Amino acid sequence: MINIKSSEHKKKVREKIIESAFELFAQFGFHKTTIDMVASKANISKGLIYNYFESKEHLLEETIRFIFFKIEEKFFSKLDLQNSDNIFKDIIDIYFDEIIKDENFWFFFASILFQPDIANIARKIAAPFIKNIIDEIENLFKMKNSKNPREEAFLFGALLDGIFFDYFIMKPSYPIKKIKEFLIKKYSIGGTI
Repeated sequence: MINIKSSEHKKKVREKIIESAFELFAQFGFHKTTIDMVASKANISKGLIYNYFESKEHLLEETIRFIFFKIEEKFFSKLDLQNSDNIFKDIIDIYFDEIIKDENFWFFFASILFQPDIANIARKIAAPFIKNIIDEIENLFKMKNSKNPREEAFLFGALLDGIFFDYFIMKPSYPIKKIKEFLIKKYSIGGTI
């Protein structure tokens, strides 16, 4: 018999370790972050971390996976891909709302992905997630009868990525609300897809 409380507790401890590592890797970099620092931030013993992760590298890999699962959860759990007449508006609304609502998450996300010493690990883990997102967006462009749905999907993704980086670099002067409105007009029903 599985002890549900024990299973839930283990899941919460694991997530607490990953969330602590996420912030520390983003703030100090992978190599400068120690397991002692993660344990201290998570308010647990160093030894307990090794019950969940065999090494700091394993913790890094799981942290990157966690980031992408969170991103999928933030977006796809809120979208109704089958029943929306204006799915691009919904995507844009969720994207902008999430970036503004949880700036620390997105800042940490970018900080980790672009650390040169871990870029290969991040790319290896990120590639399947990004491919899945591009595939989903391509299907949406197909439903909108786009002439080049794959290219449109990559362009749409790159556009959102660029907005994300510009917002963090230029804020508070970045016109985030105007850009959101412009994108909604461009990609909504009757827009210039």
